[in-house]
Amino acid sequence: MKKTYVYFVYFMLLVAVGCSSYVQAESTECFKPGWPSDRSIIKPDPGLVRGTLNNGFRYVVMENDEPENRVAVYLYIQAGSINENDKQRGGAHYLEHMLFNGSTHFKPGELVTFFQEIGMTFGDDANAHTGYDRTVYQVDLPDGAEDNLRKGFLIVSDYARGALLLETEIERERGVILAEKRTRDSVRYRASEASRKFKYRGTLIPERPIIGVEETLEKMDRATLKEYYDNWYRPENMVLVVVGDIDTHAVLPVITEFFEPLKAEGSPPACYEFGSIDHPEIDAFYHYEKELGKTEVTIESIMEIDRVDDSVEARFEDLGRYVSMLIMQNRLEKYKEKNAEIFSDAGYFSDDMLQRVQTTMLYGVTEGKDWKTTLKQLDYQLRQAITFGFTEDELERVKKDLESYLESSVMTEDSRDSERLARLIIRHLSEDHVFLSPEQELALYTPMLERLTLESVNTEFRNAWKNGKRLISVVGNTGPEEGLSQKTILAEYKKVSAIEVAQIKESDTSVFPYLQIAPDAEASVRNTEMYSDIGIKKIEFANNVTVSFKKTDFDPNSLKISLDVGQGKFSEPSPGMELITGIVVNDSGTGTLTETELSEVLAGSSVNVSFSITEQSFRLNGSSLTKDVEVLFQLLYATIQDPGFRMSAYVQGQNKIKQMYDRLDNDIYGVVQSKVSRFLANGDPRVGLPPHESVEKVSLEDIRKWILPQFQNGSLEIAIVGDFDEGKIEKLVEKYFGTLPERNPIGPMASTLTFPHGRHLNAEVDSSVEKSIVIVAWPTADMWDIKRTRRLHVLAKIFSERLRLEVREKLGASYAPRVYSAPGILYRGYGKLMVEIVVAPGMEKEIRDVILTVAHSLSHEGISSVEVERVVGPLMNSLRDTVKSNDYWLNSVMIQAARYPQKFEWPKTMKEDYASISSMEIEALAKKYLTETAKATAEVVSVQPAAEGE
Repeated sequence: MKKTYVYFVYFMLLVAVGCSSYVQAESTECFKPGWPSDRSIIKPDPGLVRGTLNNGFRYVVMENDEPENRVAVYLYIQAGSINENDKQRGGAHYLEHMLFNGSTHFKPGELVTFFQEIGMTFGDDANAHTGYDRTVYQVDLPDGAEDNLRKGFLIVSDYARGALLLETEIERERGVILAEKRTRDSVRYRASEASRKFKYRGTLIPERPIIGVEETLEKMDRATLKEYYDNWYRPENMVLVVVGDIDTHAVLPVITEFFEPLKAEGSPPACYEFGSIDHPEIDAFYHYEKELGKTEVTIESIMEIDRVDDSVEARFEDLGRYVSMLIMQNRLEKYKEKNAEIFSDAGYFSDDMLQRVQTTMLYGVTEGKDWKTTLKQLDYQLRQAITFGFTEDELERVKKDLESYLESSVMTEDSRDSERLARLIIRHLSEDHVFLSPEQELALYTPMLERLTLESVNTEFRNAWKNGKRLISVVGNTGPEEGLSQKTILAEYKKVSAIEVAQIKESDTSVFPYLQIAPDAEASVRNTEMYSDIGIKKIEFANNVTVSFKKTDFDPNSLKISLDVGQGKFSEPSPGMELITGIVVNDSGTGTLTETELSEVLAGSSVNVSFSITEQSFRLNGSSLTKDVEVLFQLLYATIQDPGFRMSAYVQGQNKIKQMYDRLDNDIYGVVQSKVSRFLANGDPRVGLPPHESVEKVSLEDIRKWILPQFQNGSLEIAIVGDFDEGKIEKLVEKYFGTLPERNPIGPMASTLTFPHGRHLNAEVDSSVEKSIVIVAWPTADMWDIKRTRRLHVLAKIFSERLRLEVREKLGASYAPRVYSAPGILYRGYGKLMVEIVVAPGMEKEIRDVILTVAHSLSHEGISSVEVERVVGPLMNSLRDTVKSNDYWLNSVMIQAARYPQKFEWPKTMKEDYASISSMEIEALAKKYLTETAKATAEVVSVQPAAEGE
C-alpha cells in the first residue's frame, strides 16, 4: 500500500533533530550549558518556558492538553555509557536500575508501591532508558494537580541526587541486570554488535556497550557506581522536561523548590577521549551468523564530523541531503520491486553517532547465495546516482511529500501527545537543535523547498559519499564454505565497481487512474440506527454493506477507516496461506498500478492503506487527513475491486518468509510460535506458525482463488472515526460502497478449540544463544462475557505483580516476567491465562515451581483489596485516555460490531465496571481457573548446535 508518506515522516524527523553539517571533528566540552537557541538565530517554539536555576539545573515546561489531565515529567541526564571509564562499563545502565531500589525518600521496594498508590504502574508509567550519551527517567502523572506534581518531582529529585546505592540492593539487582542482558541476547543483537565494533573501530563506541560486559557487571560495586553518579549526575548536566495539562505559572515555583537545592559532589569529571575512526579508504567486513536466516549486504560511507551551531543555512544543507535520501529510497523501492528474486528488502539510510561519526549506507537483504549479485546491484545504483544525479520528477515527488507533511503537522498540532513532545524536546537538546512548533517548521522549510534545486540535492548526495571512507559488509548466513572472507569481499567489490553505469530513464508518472470512478447505481438504505449515548451512527445498505460512523475531535483534521471483508483466516483453504497472502496483497499495489507506481501518483497526499488478515475477516486499515478523504475512499475501493496479485510481490514474499523461518528455526520464540502455540490448542493445525513447507506450496493462483471471491462477494463492514463532515462522508460511503453488487450478509462466526489439560511439552532448539523460556497456561474462557474478560485481565495483572516480586526482585532470575489473559474471539469457550518467563538454562524447573506456587497462593490463600486497588487504579487512569482515542473506538468498539452488536454496549459500562471490581470476584476467578489439574506447561531450552562437520 502507499508508503511514501510514512518514509517521509521518518526522514523529516531526522531532518528536524538528527542531521548535522559536518566539519573536521574537534573535542567538545563535557557539559554544554544554556540552550541551542543561545547559539543560533533560530527562535524556539514560543510554547516552551525555559529557565536555569542558580545551581545550573535547567528546565523546560510546555502546556499541552493531549491527553487531557495527564502530565509527562522527564529528567534528562546528559550522560550515558560513552561517559563510563573502563571499570564502569555497564555502570550507566546499572545505575538507572539502582535509582528504583532505594533513595532519600523511598526505601528499597517502596517506589513501585508509591507509583501504584498515585495511579501509576511500574514499567508503563514509571520508565527509564539509557543510551550512549543520555539517561532519561520518565514519570507520567495522572493529572497536574499540585499534590501530584509534588509527588512526581519528589521522585525525580531523588533520581537526580538521592540515590542510596546500598550494597545489598546492588548485589540483588546484579541478577536482574544479567537477566536483562540474557533477554536482549539474540543472533540479531550479536550481529549488530559485531558490525558496530567493525564500523566504529578506533572509537569508544564499540568499547561502551550500553548493557555493559559481564566482566564489569559481575564486579560492579557501590564505589564504582557512586563515582559515575557523582561525576555525571550534576545539576549543570541535567534538564527537567515537563509537558502536559498544567498551569506553567503554578509549576515553576515547585520546580525551584525541589531542584534548586540539588548540589553536585566533587569536581567536574575529565572529558572522555572519543578516539578516531580506524579504517583504510576502502575496508570490508564479514560476519557469519547462520541463525540470522538471511544475509545483509551494505555499502557505507563513514566520516568523522563535528556538530555546528544550528542555523538556517545548516538546515538547508541538511534538507538537501535528506531529500536526496528520500529519492534514493524511492529508487531502491522500485528496483527491489523489479528484482524480487534477489532482494527481500533494500533501503538507504543515514545517521550519526554522538555528533562525532556520520554513516550513510545503502543495503540489500538477500539469500546467501546471491550476495555477489546484491553487491553488484547496490553498487550500480549508488554509482549511477553519484554519476548522473537525480531527475526533476524524482525531486518534485519528494517536494510534494515534504509540503504535505509540513501542512499536515500544522493541521494536527493539537493532537500531539505530551509524552512524544517531551521525548522530542529531549532529542532536540541532545542534538543541539532548536525545537520548533509546526507553524515555525512550515515557515522555515517552505521557502527552503522553493529554492531547493536539483543541483543542490545532487551536491549534498555526492558530498555524503566523497568525503568519507567506504565500508563493504556482508553479514548473515552466507557461510565461509562459500569462500567468503574480507579478502574475497574486497576483490568482488573491486570487480563490480569497475562496471560502467548508464543514466536512469525518466519516470513515467501518471495520474491516479481511479479518480474518475463514479458507479452508476444508486445506493439504497435498508436501515439507519443512532446510538446517541456513544455517538455512533450505523447504516445498513440494501446490498448488505454496513457502515458505522463516529465523529470525534481527538485527532483534528484526520480520520481512520477499517474495512472488513469476507471471512479471513477462518476461510483459509490450507495452513500457511495467510502468511504469504498478507505480503502479496500489501506489496502488489492494485491491478492497474504497482506498489511503487501507486506511491508516485499519490505523492503529496496523506493517504495510507494497509492490509491484514484477522481470524474472521480480511481487513483494510486506512487513514488520511480529512482533505484527502475521497482519495482514501478511492484507494480502498480500488483495492477490493481491482486487487493486484503480482509475481514480484509473491517471490519477494516467499523469500522473506523463508528468511523468517530460517531465523525462527534457531530461536526459542520460533518454537513458541509454532510448537507451543499449537500445543496449547491441543495440536489444532489452525493455530500457531504452520510448517514452512505449507507456505512454500501456496501458489500465486491459490492466493487469487482465495481472495478474489471474498473481495467480490464477501460480507463488507466499514467503521469510520475521526474529524469529518458527516454528510460528506455518508455520500462517499454511498458512492463507493453502497452501490456495490449485493454482498454476502454479515453474521456471527464461531468455532471451537480444546486445551491440553494437565499436559507438558518439552522442546529444544539448536541455538548459540543460551536462554530458555518457561510457559505455564491455564484454560479460561472466550471474551464475550465482558465482565469476566475484564476481571481476568485484572487477575493477570495481579499475577504479574506477584511474579515480579518473586522472580525479579527476590531471585533476580528474570528481567520481565510476562502474564496475560488471552480470551478467544472466534473460538467459543476457549481462552487462556499465560505466564512466560525467560530464564538461564538449568533454571526451568525452579522457575516453573515458583509460578505454580504463586498460582496456588492466588487460588487458595486469597487476594487482598489493596492488590486489586493497585492494579485497578492505574487501569482507571489509562481508561481516561483510552476512551478519547480514535484507535479505541475503531478497533475495540466499532469494527465487527455488525457481527457482534454487543460491542456497542461495552464502552457504556467500562469505567464503572472496572471501578466496581472487588477482591472477592478476582479470588473466585483464581479458584475457578488456576487449578493444578487444568494447567498445561511447556519449556523451550536452547541447545548449543554441533560444530560444523560433527
